[in-house]
This record gives sequence, C-alpha cells and structure tokens, in this order.
Amino acid sequence: MQLTQNPDFKIRPAIKLDLLRLIQLGEEYFQEVSRWSSFSYNHEKVMKSAMAAIDSDSHTIFLAYDKENNILGFMWGCVTSQVWSDDKVGHDVFIYVRPQARGMDIGKALIKEFLDWCKSRGCKGVQCGANSGIQDDAPAINMYRSLGFGPGGRCFNLQFKGE
Repeated sequence: MQLTQNPDFKIRPAIKLDLLRLIQLGEEYFQEVSRWSSFSYNHEKVMKSAMAAIDSDSHTIFLAYDKENNILGFMWGCVTSQVWSDDKVGHDVFIYVRPQARGMDIGKALIKEFLDWCKSRGCKGVQCGANSGIQDDAPAINMYRSLGFGPGGRCFNLQFKGE
C-alpha cells in the first residue's frame, strides 16, 4: 500500500522486507542522538521489536522513500489507552529523517500519515515529542504546531553513570 505521494518521496507502511534497512536507519538515528551514547544498540532487539510492530494492530512504522527506493526517514508509532481511561491515544515511538533529506517536509508527511492511522483506530488524541537532541528543536516544534499540536509538557532525562 502506498500512501502519500510527493515528487521527491513517497510514504508507505513498512513491511518485513524493510527490516534490514530499518535496523541500519535506526542505528543512524541512535548514533546521531548523543544522549544515548552510554547505551548499546542491540540489532537483534530492534529486529524483533520492528517485526512485532509490523505485525501489530497497535503499532505502525511508516517509511518515506525516494525514486530509487532509498529510505529517507521513518516514523514508528503506537496506540495505547491511558491508565485512567479506555480511550485510545496515539504516541510516537520515534521519528527520524536522514540529514540529507531534512527540510523536504518528510517529517510532516510521516506525521500526517500517522495521524490518519490513529484516527482510523479511534484515537481521541495524539502525543508526539521533539526531544531527541539531534538538532535545535525549533524546526520540529514549528512543524508540530503547523499540524495543530500544542505544548504538552517537557521530557527530562537522567542517565546513571557507571560506579
């Protein structure tokens, strides 16, 4: 199934044949996020998690790719219910666009597909964040606001140092 079309890229749900490329792209993301530098990257765990997401009704992975079928970016998201309600809410697991593809509205197109996917699953809302630390958060914040998102709190991180 092919969803969004753009002269420079297209978006579709990931399939199992995409798994090896997704693992590589996930590692690119992981290496670019300095706050994860003390963590290890587990290829096998990513493979199992991505396969489970592809097979799941409550998770999705959307890919943006170019004319040569190179993956330019992806969004991994899920639907859950809140602890206090059975109402469903969409959440981004993470979104990543390769540096050479940034500024092409790929992130915005991926999020639009995710929003449609969440609506089709009966979600009452969606929570996304801009907290990877990859670059200045201003472009991501402006993108989310242009899609109707508003502030929803802050994310704080603490990493334990080896003793």
